[in-house]
Amino acid sequence: MLSGMLVVLRALEREDLITLHKWQNDEEIMRLARSFPDHVISKEALEVEFARELKGDDTGRRAYIIEEKSSNKPIGW
Repeated sequence: MLSGMLVVLRALEREDLITLHKWQNDEEIMRLARSFPDHVISKEALEVEFARELKGDDTGRRAYIIEEKSSNKPIGW
C-alpha cells in the first residue's frame, strides 16, 4: 500500500468487484479512461480477470484501487 496526503493506492480486494463492474460498464468512465465507449464486461468475465489478479498469475500486470483517505471510498483504479 502506498499512502499520500489525500489518497491511498492499495491492492485489489474481493469487495472491489462490485465497484469495478459498475465502473467498467459506465460509458462516461470508460470514455474518460480512454477505452472504447461501448466497452461492457459481464460480471462473470470480470470475476475471471479478478481471480487472476488476486492470484498474481499475470506477472506483467497489476491493478490497484485508488481510495480517498478521508472517506475510505474507492475513487479509481
